[in-house]
Amino acid sequence: MKIRSLIIATCLLLACFPAYAEQTASTSTAGDQTSLDLAVYTGQRALVTDTRRVALPAGRGELLLTDIAARITPDSLHVSCLDYPGGFRVLEQVFSYDLITRAALLERYLGKTVKLVDYNRNQDRKDVVEATLLSNRDVPIYRIGDEIYIGHPGIMILPDIPEDLTAEPTLSWIFENEKAGNRLIALSYLTGNVDWRANYLLTINDKNPTGKLSAWVSIDNRSGVDYRNARISLVAGDVNKRDNREKAAFGDRTMVMQSAPASEQFTQAPLFEYYRYELKRPVTIENNQSRQIELFSPRAIRPEKNYRVVSEPGRYTHQRTEEDTRIPVEVSLSFRTDEANNLDMPLPAGLVRLYQVGEGDRRWFIGEDRINHTPKDTDVFIKAGSAFDITAKRKQLEFRRVTSRISEASWEIAVTNRKNDPVVVECLEQLSGDWEITESSHPFTAVNAFTVRFDLSVKPGETAILRYTVKAGA
Repeated sequence: MKIRSLIIATCLLLACFPAYAEQTASTSTAGDQTSLDLAVYTGQRALVTDTRRVALPAGRGELLLTDIAARITPDSLHVSCLDYPGGFRVLEQVFSYDLITRAALLERYLGKTVKLVDYNRNQDRKDVVEATLLSNRDVPIYRIGDEIYIGHPGIMILPDIPEDLTAEPTLSWIFENEKAGNRLIALSYLTGNVDWRANYLLTINDKNPTGKLSAWVSIDNRSGVDYRNARISLVAGDVNKRDNREKAAFGDRTMVMQSAPASEQFTQAPLFEYYRYELKRPVTIENNQSRQIELFSPRAIRPEKNYRVVSEPGRYTHQRTEEDTRIPVEVSLSFRTDEANNLDMPLPAGLVRLYQVGEGDRRWFIGEDRINHTPKDTDVFIKAGSAFDITAKRKQLEFRRVTSRISEASWEIAVTNRKNDPVVVECLEQLSGDWEITESSHPFTAVNAFTVRFDLSVKPGETAILRYTVKAGA
């Protein structure tokens, strides 16, 4: 009677177990995707929105999702059921990202017995020995019998793959589903190791003042997963981010260059205090791949050539004993992001490469510079280098202490023009503290609270001299 009662009680207990205890876990792969959105931010971060249609049983169960980024931030994941929001919810999730690699496998077998197979060519046989793996730093170290081997010619054979290693990143959910059927599940998460950058190409002509500016974006994916037929958005702006330790990148990159179509490929729109650029067509970006896409086609602009002498900040509060000091005369190209220049748009930060086209349409590289995120209706200056035929020298004429906190200095800047044409050189003097220019040979303009600009007109073969006195205090 007691045995019969025990059997009945055991049957009743098993009947109370959740349904998922008797079922195998459902699996969802990239083949279930109905849409994929990738919003890429500067600073190696992206927001992935992955929508999949998955067949789920009723009740409680387990769902394994593969084709997930290896650099996912697990606690950033958000899940929603689009077609049955009230009948599906996730109770638990586990992200398994410890992938099967040589290092990971050997780490699990430290202190354990492995087999070493060595092919004996002289006797045409395979010799198999058992060894204990003691270390895997630099060269594997084994104990074979009573001896220690540093390295071994044989091939290591492992008995099995540890359960805590996985072939690919996998997200595991314990869920509750009110009704069996196909569910449209949307999951979004942040991932690292996806980045984008803008690259500009400005070409000028040596015979006329016009130029052409074009822009490309490079999207770099090292997140551990392919993004196939994804809708791409690029976010330009400085988005605050707390430092996270990301896994190191792996693999080699390949470069894919897209041919330039006739129409613009991106649309732009504000996003909070930033800007977003949305690609009009879906794109596939494979893991360990960098893809270049045209941001906008060449636009005719009218850049201006500028010559500048820029002082070092903080030099006005100390006495200088050196004589004439040669200083570089910077040459830059400038333009304005406005409708007159066909650039009535914000420009994301990026590298600008400068070229000049000469006789026979031969192209010459003349410099490069980096621009910050630039709103529209803003002047952009791109430094090309230093002028060859225009030189400048700086000299401190006088220095005196007015009080312990106030000093007065007189300066001279001499600019010589060896070109065949007259030039205007902007002298930008960076001041500090509470300053006052008491004397000057040329008028000046206050650029900002700590910078003034003098414009020196210099004829061919002549030298123009700027002298001024500044009183500054802490």
